[in-house]
Amino acid sequence: MQPNSSTTQLYVPIDFGKNVNWYTACAGQELVRVWPERKVHNHKQGYAQLAGDLSQALASGGYGAIQVGYEPTGIYHEAWIQALLVDFGHQVAVRQIHPATSHAKRQELQHGRQRKSDAIDLEALSFCLRDGLSTPAPQLTVEDLRFEVWVSAYEQLLEAQSRLKQRLATQLDRLWPGMLVDVEKFAQAHPDLEVPEPLLHSRPLERGLLHAIVIYRPNPQEWRGLSPQHIQAFVRQHTGRCGPKTVAKIQQMVGRGLYLAADLAQPLAERLQADFHTYLEGQQRRTQMEQAAEDLVEHSQAAVLLTIPGISAPLAARYTGHAGAIGCFATSGQVWALAGYDPTLDDSGDHRGQPKISRKGAPAFRNTLYLIGFHTAKRCPAIRRAYQKALAHGKGAVGAVIHAAHKANRMCFQLYTTQQPYDPRRAN
Repeated sequence: MQPNSSTTQLYVPIDFGKNVNWYTACAGQELVRVWPERKVHNHKQGYAQLAGDLSQALASGGYGAIQVGYEPTGIYHEAWIQALLVDFGHQVAVRQIHPATSHAKRQELQHGRQRKSDAIDLEALSFCLRDGLSTPAPQLTVEDLRFEVWVSAYEQLLEAQSRLKQRLATQLDRLWPGMLVDVEKFAQAHPDLEVPEPLLHSRPLERGLLHAIVIYRPNPQEWRGLSPQHIQAFVRQHTGRCGPKTVAKIQQMVGRGLYLAADLAQPLAERLQADFHTYLEGQQRRTQMEQAAEDLVEHSQAAVLLTIPGISAPLAARYTGHAGAIGCFATSGQVWALAGYDPTLDDSGDHRGQPKISRKGAPAFRNTLYLIGFHTAKRCPAIRRAYQKALAHGKGAVGAVIHAAHKANRMCFQLYTTQQPYDPRRAN
């Protein structure tokens, strides 16, 4: 079908797959089909067919603008999108559509039915393009990819360390029952019982005393019968210090504990040692990656984020890596929505639901924004005021931090896009 006006918009949705891509073209507000659905290989020959179709549409002169749209899911779209940006420049607008947006449009078009096919996906993408529910596709740079690679490795490390930390706590409870106790929770849950005295009250995996026990003498049965002098000498040898109070706490813990027999405890002790060494190696790797983040941020556009009080190089690197090509976003709200912090509301008939976050983004990005809100609320006056205002309006501690994170995200976005450092005189 020929276009009827040189102002007609042409919409070209692409549904990317691992080996096969589908695309079509629709024109105008009515989305009149111009090309049939095309099924092509996801390689050079398939791209050449799409490029040829786009070139013919441009040469016809019958379209006021041409928009290509896609969902940025997975990795299979990257080469094609970058090729389109290079080959067609400003002649074709390449747009990305958030998967949650296309999903909602697909359900709307299917009247709520859970149906999905390549043809249905293309139709939903066409409507999203027509209705302006898209953002410019990012032009990937080496800097963007360095941040992406760093944050991917860093988040994987944090996740692995978190799982390992939980496993170590379980192993310690099994092998050394009573060594670790949350005193406050115990007192609240059992007000009628005497509160036990743990060996370590806070951050046990960071303490030298725990390191000495787990690395050099993890079997609790080996501690029975040791004199105070032997205990003090052992701890001093591996931590550098040990006073009478520490010796007394260790003796009390060993004396009251009901432990497995030495032969049964030994394989558990060996596993605890091995896992703890893995955990320490991970902590060392984390330190190295955070040092690498300092160099990465310092020589990038993200360096301006460090001028905000409370934002460290690792936080700046995580923010930049998760947000991707920040310059392609029109507003800070789009970055906020990318993380899944954008609100949703369920109102129907007489029902009035409470707004909730959509959670349609990466949990790691939400965690990054939360940490930014937490740290900047402590050190940045403008964000602290937002935090305190949220508390005054009845929000809990978590809600107030999210409110502070929202303010911090707007500030990060503005500083990054303008490349102007934080100025407390202009912050509000």
